Amino acid sequence: MNTSIKAINPIPARDGAGVNLLRYIGTPYTGDIDPFLLFDCFYSDNPKDYIAGFPDHPHRGFETVTYIVKGSLKHADNKGHAGEILDGGVQWMTAGKGIIHSEMPIQKDGLLYGFQVWINLPSNEKLCEPRYQEFSHEDFSIDETQQGIKVKVIAGKSNQYKGLIETKLNDTSFFDISVNQNEHYSTSSLSGNTTLLFVIEGQIEVENFEVKENQLVQLSTSTLNVLAQKDSRFLLFSAPSIKEPIARSGPFVMNTQEEIYQAIMDYQAGNF
Repeated sequence: MNTSIKAINPIPARDGAGVNLLRYIGTPYTGDIDPFLLFDCFYSDNPKDYIAGFPDHPHRGFETVTYIVKGSLKHADNKGHAGEILDGGVQWMTAGKGIIHSEMPIQKDGLLYGFQVWINLPSNEKLCEPRYQEFSHEDFSIDETQQGIKVKVIAGKSNQYKGLIETKLNDTSFFDISVNQNEHYSTSSLSGNTTLLFVIEGQIEVENFEVKENQLVQLSTSTLNVLAQKDSRFLLFSAPSIKEPIARSGPFVMNTQEEIYQAIMDYQAGNF
């Protein structure tokens, strides 16, 4: 098996109305990793780092994934959708042709720990109808067929278990995986995909490469073999490259600069 592993270093960033976070993908150093446009981690028990949240802002042309490890967020949009994401909950938003939404902390103190990932859409889906998919931790199946391993299947398939999320980009997977010390996790379903792995806690080994807590790596492999050096938990994202031109301006991601101008004009005209 030929496995290429690349560590991705974050930079501190501020987004929304002043939320402090670490940005791994979507930086001047990393750019995008097709089809992943952005990978942010927010982690703080200081309300000043997150309480301002993400007030109303627009999106067009891609999907956003918000995953809460610990804490709570509420969201609302201009299409009449509203809800809350709690520990282990997922909000998967397809911005499509245009949506305006907000994500604001419900909590006033305590730890807020979560991730936001942007996944590009192919040109034939960029102007699709916007939609939300939102599920709590208890909604998802847990694949425990391997000893000492629990795979929370959010999108994609793990053995006979299928995630609840329906994606616009076929063959997209998102797992939250827990592995006991000295146990192995393996999957052979990553062929041809861009794969990201983030360690939430513990330490794992992938083909003699150590991945530590809070580290994001990009994998190029069809078969993944992980050894847990400690009791560990990690996220696994995998999706096919789109291989199309990208034009990007803030919250809009299209294929051409003309489409970006159109997105700005549509937003300013109130057509989102």
